Amino acid sequence: MRFRESRARLDKEEAGRPGEREWFTKQLAFLSSFATDANPARQIERDKDGNITLIKDPPAGGDLIKMGLPQDKDGNPLKTRDGQPLVLRSLEFYNKEYNSLMTQETAAMSRRNQAALNDMKATNRLKGEDGLHAELRREKVKQELVKDEHDEVRPLWLNTAVELKNLEELRRRLEERLDELFKLKSKGDKLGK
Repeated sequence: MRFRESRARLDKEEAGRPGEREWFTKQLAFLSSFATDANPARQIERDKDGNITLIKDPPAGGDLIKMGLPQDKDGNPLKTRDGQPLVLRSLEFYNKEYNSLMTQETAAMSRRNQAALNDMKATNRLKGEDGLHAELRREKVKQELVKDEHDEVRPLWLNTAVELKNLEELRRRLEERLDELFKLKSKGDKLGK
């Protein structure tokens, strides 16, 4: 008798299985490709004990169990960062978004890597025997040599400047004396001498 009862119960439970399988296939297809902002993905609603609620006499093609927006463990609707109800789209949408973001991230990473290489090249130009730092040290040594040479030449330059001034003064005096002599010669020529 227990076998017959179990067999009858099993047949009754299995009778709805083709309809459940069809509904489940539609739900998977919906989640995979068709969920949008206007018609978002849903989840099975559960009571406080975690049990699902079956819909008695569901319409053809309708839900077999009670479905709703995603909820937290306490049964409260999940919210976005803005405090709005969480709306989930299809897996296809998220895969496209993920691929798009990965493409953008790859491009950004490529730009960051190129910038890092450029920074490394610029840094290497600063270092080493032929680098900018070495060139600055060489220029500083050259400036010190020029300063030392200037310090050595300055007294000679000052002496030369004083001698030049003395020579110019002497030249002026000599020119004055020559003028006097020419004037005297001119007077002597007039007197017949």
